[in-house]
This record gives sequence, C-alpha cells and structure tokens, in this order.
Amino acid sequence: MLRASQQTSTVESAAPDGAAARPAREHGRVKTAEDIIRTCNDEQFRHDRWLFPGKFKAFEAALRMFPDDVDEVVEIGHEEPFRKIYEKLGLRCIGLNLPNDAHYFNVRCKAVLARHVLEHSPIPLLMITNVFESLEDGGYFVAVVPEATRHWCGWPPHFSVLPHGGWLKLFRFAGFEPLDCQMGMWRPERQYYEYRFLLQKPARPEA
Repeated sequence: MLRASQQTSTVESAAPDGAAARPAREHGRVKTAEDIIRTCNDEQFRHDRWLFPGKFKAFEAALRMFPDDVDEVVEIGHEEPFRKIYEKLGLRCIGLNLPNDAHYFNVRCKAVLARHVLEHSPIPLLMITNVFESLEDGGYFVAVVPEATRHWCGWPPHFSVLPHGGWLKLFRFAGFEPLDCQMGMWRPERQYYEYRFLLQKPARPEA
C-alpha cells in the first residue's frame, strides 16, 4: 500500500543499461474538486444553436412532470428560447446559468429542473446533494439525462453519463425519493433518448 509520505516523493525514471537516467521529477500538486470542476467547465459550450423541434416537446414533457401545485421552477442551465413553454404552462421560471456554479446550488425553492446538466458535471453527486439541501421539505427535482450510449459517453462536454440504475443510486444517496421515471426522445430522427426523473425531498415528520 502506498503510504502518505510516499505521495510527495521524487522519482527517477528507469533507464536501460548504459542510458542516462531522466532527472528526478516532482509530482504535480494535488488537485481539488474546484480545480476539476473549473477544468471541466472550460470544456463546455453553448447548446442553444441546436434547438430542434423535438427538444421543445421533450422540454414540455419534463415540465409537465411537476405536480399541479408547483407554480415556480428554478432551472439550472436555462436557455431563454424555452421560456415560452413556461408561459404556456402558466409557470414562472428562475434561470440559473454560469458563471453561477450549479455544483454549489443554494436557492431555497420548491421545484428545480436540470435538463441535460448533470452529465456535464465531473461530480454530479455534489450538485444533486446541494439541490436536495436547498429544496423545501416536500419539494421536487426533475432531472433529465441522456441514455448512456457510446455516442453520449464520448461526447466531449460529458463527464458523467450513467445508466438508469446509476442515476437512481446517486439520487437515493443524496436523500431523494424517486416518484417517476419516463423515457422519451428529444430528437426522433436520430433516436436520441433521455431519462426524465421526478424526485421528491421527503417531508420531515411533524414533532
């Protein structure tokens, strides 16, 4: 087992007999979660140039998963062209985008939507947990993620493309109760499928 004292030692590269050994090289500094998040954020780019008709239908289907008593939604990764769907359904929208880092979500609210956001995170459990902690008791989280295909796993801005069971594990670990999961298409001509999860923060029992 590697001891902690060994992690910062310098090493000499092995060299064949008769060849000069490479000079000792110090290991780089230990990276923090913030370092990784910042690096991955640099790999992202805007997706609003790809607003196919199927995306609007899929977006409306996700919004309709919220119960009728929800009248305001905080959306992580909001794209302005979708606001008209909120208006159609009689919902108010609070959009949260970069440079606000969604990993440290801290907006007290009743309902949160994150559509195709979690898979862009290197640490999705951090984001999910902070959404859970920010929600009111009994609040709702609708999370939409792509099906874990080879295409989406290899897509450059994606860092966490999980199967259905993998996402459920993270949601439950954070404390959410899964209420529903739908599978739908957001670009039928290419058969792009997505999972739509409706999750609830359990209400605390009355004292």
